Amino acid sequence: MTQRKFAITLWGMFFWLFPTMVYSQFKAIKPETFWGVSLGGCFSKVNFTPSLKTKMHTGVTLGASFRYIAEEYVGLLVELNYQQAGWKDNLEGTPYTYERTLNYLELPAYVHIYFGKKKYRFYINIGPQFNFLIGESEKANFAFDGSVTNNKYYQHYGKKVEKKIDYGLSGGVGFEWRTGVGCFLIGGSYYFGFSNLFNNDLSDTFSGSSNSIISLKLSYLFQVR
Repeated sequence: MTQRKFAITLWGMFFWLFPTMVYSQFKAIKPETFWGVSLGGCFSKVNFTPSLKTKMHTGVTLGASFRYIAEEYVGLLVELNYQQAGWKDNLEGTPYTYERTLNYLELPAYVHIYFGKKKYRFYINIGPQFNFLIGESEKANFAFDGSVTNNKYYQHYGKKVEKKIDYGLSGGVGFEWRTGVGCFLIGGSYYFGFSNLFNNDLSDTFSGSSNSIISLKLSYLFQVR
């Protein structure tokens, strides 16, 4: 079993068992409903197989969020974000640079687990995530004519991403400060993609090309109920 299949199986078992574990352990409370916004930065790369030397791509992330809490210490968090992911090729020993930016609408749905009851809380988010590619761009200081890198593993230059929908699992931790004017949060998350950016048939260059994204965000939530 490959590492990817093992991870999918493990997470699938977790999400099948986790709701039963959660709702059997925590008592119901007066429901709380929140809406909010977030802004931050992300650091991403693509895991290629066969391996390519790459570097982190930096971008921005911003979006809206909905949180619903009806059980003590646990709730639901859904976000809709715009995110600039991508990667940079590490063409070491040359004066050349290459960068690909992938513009996504991302939709994570988290189990939200928190610790603390009053003004200050620590939290853990974990759940599936879907990304929808809405645009991409390439930046390089050379022409895509094969004169710089004629290795077959660099055939993605000038080639559009072939899989527009990306899916995987996301998890994160953070800190929340609850005030009379709303909740202020700072946190980080990691996304591990299960799908590939490029086709991976036997005749294709890559057998794997999955996203790996770290996000750091500031968020503001206001209670509506």
